[in-house]
Amino acid sequence: MDVRGPVLRGRGRNRSIGQFQCKASFQLFLLLWTDWSEIEAFPSYARSIPNGDRVPCPQDFGGCSPGMTPGQPESVCTGVGHATCSGGSMPLNEFGVDLKNEGFQWTKSLCLKDSDGDGLTNGEELGDPCCKGEFQSIDNEQGDSISHPGSSLSRIPSEMVEQPNNKCEKEPASELERVSSRMFLDNEPQLMIEFRISNFSIRQVQTDLPVFTFNIDAPECENKDCQIVGLEAIIDQPEFVHHFILRGCTSGFPNGRDGAQGTTLTRMVCPEWIAGWVPGRDLFFKAPWEAGLSLSASRSRPLKGWELEVHYDNPDRIGGAIDSSGFRMYYTTQPRKYNLGILDLVKVLYAPSTRIPPGRNRYFLTQRCTMRGAEKPLNLSSIGFHAHYLGREMHADMFRGNDQTTLWSDQHWDFDDQYIVDLEGATLLDGDEIQATCVYDSTDRARSTIFGTESTDEMCQHTVYYFPASESAICDDPGYYWLGSMEQGDDAQAIYKDYPVESAEVVRSAWAQQLSLLGR
Repeated sequence: MDVRGPVLRGRGRNRSIGQFQCKASFQLFLLLWTDWSEIEAFPSYARSIPNGDRVPCPQDFGGCSPGMTPGQPESVCTGVGHATCSGGSMPLNEFGVDLKNEGFQWTKSLCLKDSDGDGLTNGEELGDPCCKGEFQSIDNEQGDSISHPGSSLSRIPSEMVEQPNNKCEKEPASELERVSSRMFLDNEPQLMIEFRISNFSIRQVQTDLPVFTFNIDAPECENKDCQIVGLEAIIDQPEFVHHFILRGCTSGFPNGRDGAQGTTLTRMVCPEWIAGWVPGRDLFFKAPWEAGLSLSASRSRPLKGWELEVHYDNPDRIGGAIDSSGFRMYYTTQPRKYNLGILDLVKVLYAPSTRIPPGRNRYFLTQRCTMRGAEKPLNLSSIGFHAHYLGREMHADMFRGNDQTTLWSDQHWDFDDQYIVDLEGATLLDGDEIQATCVYDSTDRARSTIFGTESTDEMCQHTVYYFPASESAICDDPGYYWLGSMEQGDDAQAIYKDYPVESAEVVRSAWAQQLSLLGR
């Protein structure tokens, strides 16, 4: 079924904290311990609290880092929840304890607390005085209006504290109001449709991959171009929903079939991979301010429906679970300047003859592709990655002539904390080469792990969103990818010269291995 939201008008453009992340070193994340023996080093912790990468280093804290991006103070505290700003040490400070008790989420309860007892709420110290969860930017480049919520010596001057008013007490009247400032531009028409699975009985099997179909009922887009600006997951059964893939369909479906289970034959009319949800990525697509994902008129074949492929994981064969998961589509009838395009840099999803040997702590899969058909510079908007439980690192590097540029490098990637990161300012030109690499740790496995659909199998996918969209632009791979083991401490971004394809342990044909069942 779909549930349509009302039409609103934009109330202001509000840049999110994630838009400043692209220029920051990967060290700028909030490192927190969940107990004395196990580290939670999840990169998204910095993005889970307002202005988490712009908290100043208090006078009584050590381990400070220099500020490197707009809006950061001269000295930054990256381990906001610890007694030292370098993180990774116990005990936690008062704010760290409160954040842990809230499940490492920015909740209204945590926002209203005064963890360090300095007379200001955590929300006031972090720039969210109304506890709306809106990660607002700070105009002052020195970040004077942000202070450390875990140190009473770090306090915003009283004249700079934004005083709560009646606006703070008003609860959002709809899902659109809740996300308005994060999704839409000023004076931009705001619309939303909710799509939900119709009470699916989860089967008592370890892995199930049913598909569900929906019609896009948007008559206002029939004679004009509409753009999708955001997609938000609704997860009804988090214990069973492993991930899902959303594809666009150029034909609709019979009335009364919205949210019903379809068949693999729908892939014939649903060829276009749009986005994918994984744990940690409830907002699984957000368009840049300059562009949107075309829904209708500017396409050679407008989108008429959706195919949602859900990966259910039920290793204990539990019976009786009913799922009504789905997603919300946020869109506008006032197109932005550019249409958004999608490119895969590497996509190895189903390749049963490709295996990760057991007992390897840094086993890599890498592929190099070359940009073809880019008639003008392509502005990269964001990049996302996907693997399963063995995935540990993700690296994407661009080569232009003799110059190498890191698009993104994550040495602490985790399946339970997958994310999309902004790449504001990066561009691709025709002829640029991209090296995309996934690194795995199989030291806990006694047998080889194949690339396939089971939760215990593996995958490797890097996807970028860019603008302006181009029907001719592709990242043309040579038809193969290669695998091998790296030594601890070796630079994964230097695979092209330290572990070239000529010396690889394994070389696989991408064309022979990929099945259209899971690909575009």
